[in-house]
Amino acid sequence: MIISDGFPQDCDYGPDRGNHEYGVQDTAKALREAEQHGIKTFCITVDRSGHDYLRRMCPEAHYMVIEETEELPTALQKAYRRLTHL
Repeated sequence: MIISDGFPQDCDYGPDRGNHEYGVQDTAKALREAEQHGIKTFCITVDRSGHDYLRRMCPEAHYMVIEETEELPTALQKAYRRLTHL
């Protein structure tokens, strides 16, 4: 489970830290590799523009964008249900 406040970012993503493409692609690759090893993944972000990059990073229906951090407990329950099909 990844809980985030925005674009994937790290200090070693190159000289142009304003370019988020490397972080998106790197995270997408890590999520694919986890799924290949039988690890179910799910991402939740409090970033209103999250749909723009999460749909490129995550397996279909394995992400959620919430508006406020107060929504996190409910979002975690929904994510759990999606992953376990309950």
